[in-house]
This record gives sequence, structure tokens and C-alpha cells, in this order.
Amino acid sequence: MNILTSLVLFGFQQEALAGTPYYNPIAVMDNFQEWKHSDKMGTVGSVDLADETVDLPLYNVDVSPLLYTYGGASAEKQEQIIALMPETSLIVVTEDFAKDNELEIQTTNKRLIPVPDDFKTGGEIKYVEIPELHVGKLVLKDVIAFVSGSEKSGFDSTGSLNYSEMAIGLAALPVSYAVLESEGLVRVTSEENGARLLADLGGTNVPYQETPWLIGTVGKKSLSGKDQTILPALSLIIPASFGAEETVSTLVNFSSSKSFLDKHHSVESDVFGYAYDLRLDYLTPNIGADLASAYTTRPTLMDADDPKVPMAGLGANILSQYDIVVDKSSNTIGFKKADTQKRTDSFSIELERTKAELEATKIVEEGEEAEEGEEAEEASTPVAEINAMISILENGQHQKYAATIEYYDLLLADAEEKTDCALWMGYGSTQQKLGNLDKATEAYKESARLYHSWWDIDLTTRMGINKDQADMDEEETEEAKTAGGWYISQPGSCYVADGLVASIDLAQGKNDAVEKNYRENLDLDAGLARTFGNSSLIQGNTEIAHEAYRQAISLENGRTERSLNRLGLALIYADQGKWSQSDELFQEVMVGSKDSLIPQLWADNLRANVGNEKTLETLIAWNAAHPLDGEGKIALLREYQIQIFLAQEELLMLPITEELQEESPELTAQKEVVAGLEKDAQKAQADMKGYFADVSRLYRFAPSQKAALSIDYALFSGDIATAEALLADALKTSTAKGLFLSQANLYAQNGQVDKAEEALKKAAHLAPSHAGYSLFLK
Repeated sequence: MNILTSLVLFGFQQEALAGTPYYNPIAVMDNFQEWKHSDKMGTVGSVDLADETVDLPLYNVDVSPLLYTYGGASAEKQEQIIALMPETSLIVVTEDFAKDNELEIQTTNKRLIPVPDDFKTGGEIKYVEIPELHVGKLVLKDVIAFVSGSEKSGFDSTGSLNYSEMAIGLAALPVSYAVLESEGLVRVTSEENGARLLADLGGTNVPYQETPWLIGTVGKKSLSGKDQTILPALSLIIPASFGAEETVSTLVNFSSSKSFLDKHHSVESDVFGYAYDLRLDYLTPNIGADLASAYTTRPTLMDADDPKVPMAGLGANILSQYDIVVDKSSNTIGFKKADTQKRTDSFSIELERTKAELEATKIVEEGEEAEEGEEAEEASTPVAEINAMISILENGQHQKYAATIEYYDLLLADAEEKTDCALWMGYGSTQQKLGNLDKATEAYKESARLYHSWWDIDLTTRMGINKDQADMDEEETEEAKTAGGWYISQPGSCYVADGLVASIDLAQGKNDAVEKNYRENLDLDAGLARTFGNSSLIQGNTEIAHEAYRQAISLENGRTERSLNRLGLALIYADQGKWSQSDELFQEVMVGSKDSLIPQLWADNLRANVGNEKTLETLIAWNAAHPLDGEGKIALLREYQIQIFLAQEELLMLPITEELQEESPELTAQKEVVAGLEKDAQKAQADMKGYFADVSRLYRFAPSQKAALSIDYALFSGDIATAEALLADALKTSTAKGLFLSQANLYAQNGQVDKAEEALKKAAHLAPSHAGYSLFLK
């Protein structure tokens, strides 16, 4: 949960149902007052604009919905990524930024010992005073900014104010501005010029309200005062309705990817789903005009009877479709649908900068002559900079795994770094993505060995080792290392290493090794159990596979594991002829998974169990109930193609009358079947055209999925040339398993069966612990 969402929600959470005695809206202004430390959370003395309007380019940074631009403490050095947050006045800087710019970090609300009463709400607040903060040609003067990493209390239960990025809340600035997705920028002007921005936009205008930082209690105050809590300052709170006449106070929340609506508001959609146990309704917000429809999460909140406290929010899934103006002179916000969405990619900028930082950290190699008057220094490994390079190259929309190997080699050549099981696990993952399975399994095995070298020791002994080693001086430490009595603690995240070893063994057909690993090492890792389940499934041992998948379910952690484990069960039930159980599991898996293979497997099994006509009816109904499910739409288009092919094959098998002057009734009927399927397929393609034209925005934070969907839509719409071009382009920057599934479908469409099977094998080698992809290892 991002900082703004959690801050909005934290103060109102309780388990309650509408209409029960526990549903009691609170009067915020009766119980809260302005917080005395709010000036340390973000203030600006004045703002200078180089021109009448200043344009700040927006950048794509990884897959975040935030509005990112660059800035710094001077006009010449603007290298900091800064998140612009229109919905708040919070201004955040990091400790590194303060130190790099020689800014004094000050504190307030310090912990008082032994009486912490003044500390308990808000925690110790660190802040800095910044003479000038430059963002493009925008200059903020006399800035007071909150420093991330302050000790927190009373903000929220998750501690989300440990914000790790630079951020500027635009509500703190005396400016009007426009967030123009169609141009990929934020346009800033003086407050009084906001009306001109609104007029230029020509959209739907709505008044907005703001709240200051507030402190107070929800319900009765306890003797210790622990019920006291803090509500953040928020801007852009507008009235909106969600399918009913009643309006609700709604936060225009650029910093959240999702929209939300308080569960107590009696609005529900026939199209809905669940993320874990949180319901999502497919709703259309209205602000005097309908906005884009989207899934809206339904948290359980305790409502406030103050219209300034938001009980709903519009997130980036809606806002990214609009150009938006905020006119502070009239407290008005305007919306207009954006035809396109443009942002500049930050990849090259961050890559070059990190390379420069890495170069700057190089130390004189041991043995080289130092300059006169200097001592030669031992060479050291610039670990932080190397890890930053690996992260940039492997994450986000530009995955360049081959380029990371030289950086992994630098870390693995370092005597201290190579003892880290997490490093070996990352290296193994990269080698697996490059198709180097032997090197991947070597790395995973080393990760597992290091993990067990520490975690196989009982807890009491580990605690004693840590204490004894901490008390050793340098000489004792070296002696222990030389004698082999030194223990290296390992991160708990490596508990999955055994499962990763098993997954490569499965990919290489070593099923006995997979079972041996499972029997000897199963502990906390659902992936190890699931991989053994996959191994048993493809060997036809459904009873043993069932045992393994049930073990995986008992160990699962998170939505992805939940989906994959149940997919395994669905495939077992399908193999055993228990279609009703299989069907239910397939549909459960599809709700929580964005994976093209799963609905295609479901469709294939549907066809085998309920017939062609019922399969099409079921897929059509599924897509109607899940309008944003692109993978389900692809499964339907694919099904039409398969059924057209099968109908044409049947047509060729029918006899023709000897006279050849008239067709047999069977031939005529079958031709009508083919024509009907082709007509329905064309209609489905046309109905989905708008969705797939907008797929770049819908899957903006999932680039490989976006690419696979675009390829598959072109392929199953008959545009082979476009599919081939899109695939070739996507494979330049990604090795995602879904792309190789698309490649296999493309080869199959062209009749290249051998190449299709090769592509499926590549996909399986990338994801052998995925029950669906493991089927391609048979």
C-alpha cells in the first residue's frame, strides 16, 4: 500500500457492517484539531517560475503509477528522481539527499525518557530546511521537508511514512498546474493563471476541498491517550458518485494505482472480483459526467460525517486516462479524456548515471603506485553501485540479463560477497532466464548450501553464535575464520533455494532428483512441494501429485502461489475426469492470475468436457463478467480459431454427391457452421478492438504481459505480419515465458510444429514450477 492510501485509510479501519450497532460515523471536526508539527511535514516559502508556464517532463520509472520528474538542490545538478503528488502537501527528502547537499537534519517531537507522552503520537520527526529546491525551471525557496526514515508512531500501523523516495506534494505550492498525460508532462503556472489552464483544457470542472494535518481521537480517549491518531493533509477531495445518486467525498489520488470506495456505501456491480478477501467492484465514477469504468477496491472503513474526509478515491487506473487541471485560484479541478499517453523513459538516464557512480568508486588497485604523499589502498568491491547496476538492467521495462553477468562476476569474485545465499539465488535466476540451466542449478545449489549452513542450526545455538562473534576482536575473528569456526548468517529469503534447485532438475527431466529433494528438504517452501507435484503430474502419478499440491497449499504465501497451487489441483481433477471440481478451481485461479496460459488450458479442458458450443458460451459469459481480463479475451479469440479449424476439417471429411451439382444436406449444414463461427469470430474481434487499442494503458505496469496480449490479439485476429513484428520487438527486451507461449501459437498457426514445440520448451524452462508450463516438459 502506498503512503497516501495507507495514511488516508489508517485512521478509520475497524471491522463493522453497515446497519449494525458498530457502524457509527464519526464527526472529525468535533474530535480533531490541527497538528502542531504539520509545518515540519512540508512547507514552501515562495515559488519562482522561469516563464509564465513551466513544463516538467514525466518519466516512466520501473512500473510505478507515480508522477516522476527530476530535480535537485541547484539548477545545475538535477539528478534526483522526485515524485510529484498533487493530493498532498507532504514534502519528503532522503537522508542521503540532505547529506549530499550539506543540509542540517533537525528533529522535533523527540522521545522523552522516561516520560514519552510528547513522543507517542507522530514519533520523532526529522526535517531539513532547504534554501532552494530546483525542479526543472521551477524553483522552490525556503522549503521545509520531512526526512524519510524518521521514527514513527501514530501515523499508521504499517509505518508507511518511512518513505524512501523524494516527493513534493503539489498542494504545498502556491501554483496552479495541469497533469497532461497526452503530452507526458506537468505544466505549472501561477495560481491566478489556473483559470486559463482550465479554459484551455475545456473539460468537466468540479470544485475540490482540502484538509490540514489533523490530530485527535476516534471514539473515547483512553487514559494513556493511545487512541490519538493523525490524519494527513489532503487536497483534491471532490464529490463523486459510483452508480448511485448519493455522492461521496472522493480523493483524486495520483499516488495510488487503484481506486477505492468504502464498503459501507450500498453500491455494488454485477461485475466484481476479489483480491485476497477484498472485494473489487467494476464501477463508473461520475463527477457530473461519467469517468472511465474501473475495478474499485472496497475496504471496510469507519465513515466520517465530514465531507472533507475521503471515503472513496480515484487512482491511476482511472486518472491516467485523463488530462487534469488544478486551478488553485478557484479550487477547481478539470478532467478531459486524453487520446494518448506519453512519458519519457528514465532507463537510459539511470543506467548512465549509475555507470558513472560505479566508475567514480573505483579505488587504486593494490600494488599500484599511489600518487606522491598518498598511501596505496586495497582494492574493494563497490557493492552498492554494482547492485544498483544489476537492478536497473534486470528490472522495469528493459530487461538486459546478459549485460548483468559481468557485474555478478565482480560480486562473486569478492570473498565476502560470495558467501551470500541471496546473491547466488539472483545469479541463478539470471542464468535461468538466459537459458543456461547448468549454471543456474549450480548457483541455486550453492545458495541452498549456504542457507542450510546457517538455518539448520537450532535457534538457541544461532543466538549464542551471534553473541560470541559480536564480542570477538579483530584478531579473534581472523583466528576463527582461519580455523573454520566462523559462521556466516544467511538471509531467511533463501528458504526457496531448494525449490529452485528442484525446478531446474524438473526442467532437465531429473524427476528422481526432484522427489529426493522434496523428501529430504521440504520445510517452508511451497515451491518445492509444487515442483514435485508438477513432476508427478507429468509422469501420470496423480495421487502423489495431489499430495504434493496439498502440501504446497498448506505452505503457500501470497496470491501467485495460491493460484499456481490450485492450478495444479485443477489439472489433476481434469486428468481424473472430475470436471466440476476442476472447472471451479480453474475459474478461481483465473480471477487471481494475469497469465495467458491458464485460460487457454481451461478452454482446452472445457472443449473436451462440455463440447464446442458450451465452451464458447462459457468463455463469452466469463468475458462479460470480467471486462478487464485481457487473457480471457485472448482465450476466446483462440477458441474461435480452433473451432473454425476443427469445423473446416470436418467439412473436408464429408462426401460430395456424384453429380457435383448439388451439395448434400450435411455439407450445406457444415458450411453454415463454418460461416457462423467465422462471423462470430469477426464480431468478437471487432468488439475487443477498443480494449486492445487501449492495452498499453491497461497493462502499463506489466510490460511483458502487454506485449504478449498485443501479439496474441494480432495473431488470433489473422494479422500474422503484425504479430511477428510485435514478437520480434518484444523479445529484444524480455524473456518472459508468456512471450514464448505467443511465439509457439504463432509457429503453430504457420504450421511450424517443431518450432512451436521448441518455443514451449523455452517457456517451460523459464517456469518449471508453474503447473501449466511444466506440461510442456512431457
